[in-house]
Amino acid sequence: MRSLAHISRLAAGAMALLWLALGTLGLAVAQGPAPQNSPISAGPYEILLEESLSSLSLGHAEFTITVREAATGRPVPNARVALWLQSPRSTDRTQSLALGGPDAPGRYAATLNLDAPGQWLVAVEVLGPLGVGLAEAPPIEVPATRRFSAGSWVFIGVTLVLLGGSLYLWRSSVRARRSLTAGKAGKP
Repeated sequence: MRSLAHISRLAAGAMALLWLALGTLGLAVAQGPAPQNSPISAGPYEILLEESLSSLSLGHAEFTITVREAATGRPVPNARVALWLQSPRSTDRTQSLALGGPDAPGRYAATLNLDAPGQWLVAVEVLGPLGVGLAEAPPIEVPATRRFSAGSWVFIGVTLVLLGGSLYLWRSSVRARRSLTAGKAGKP
């Protein structure tokens, strides 16, 4: 019975260690990078471009574009706002229309898929009551994919713990069987 208590303590310790590791990993991944802000002058408009890349190296990028009149600083509602991105692998540009809502006049949102690592060129086009404004924003740097992610390391760790536990149980059962057969051999 002593070995059963020892096994249960080891299993409880391994589970506590795994719980602690996974809990800490979740906090680190959930934070992600902070949104980047960059004010841009585009003809009669002043544009504030906020980009929020996903925490993955490749994937979706969400953009929030605030359009204001350059002279007065008032928001520009009902404008047609287009976001243009050019991949480092191609000369073609991808366009996404930024949609505005009634709750925040002058604020528009767009989501684009960044499918290649490297430096992406960004441009914003605004068609509103003051005319057309076109400006280039600072480029976005998309890092290359990692060969191993945090999930890979967790998988490797859990696999090693399970293999170690299985080996321990097998070795314990072999020892117990040997002690039983030795005990039976000693009886007349």
